[in-house]
Amino acid sequence: MEVHMKRKIFAIVLSVIMLVSLPACTSEGVKERESNTTLISIPGANDLYYDRKTKVVYIMFDRYTAHRGYGYISAYYAPNGLPYLYDVFNQELIEISSA
Repeated sequence: MEVHMKRKIFAIVLSVIMLVSLPACTSEGVKERESNTTLISIPGANDLYYDRKTKVVYIMFDRYTAHRGYGYISAYYAPNGLPYLYDVFNQELIEISSA
């Protein structure tokens, strides 16, 4: 009888833990990249960001659903095969010279 009672108590405790953690899994969350990173969104350019310190441009794709989020980030490459830099003052992408 004691083993059966311990299993019931364990099942109840486990159920309560699962119910408490369930609401956290259903929210989409807030994308706050700029508050906790050095990536800054480039105005007028979808999915393009530049690093505040290095000025290297990155492309970021992400998707969020109710239960998960996924995505990737990569340097945004110019036709010469090198990453773009972002000129903050002129608000334009600059190719790094290969020389």
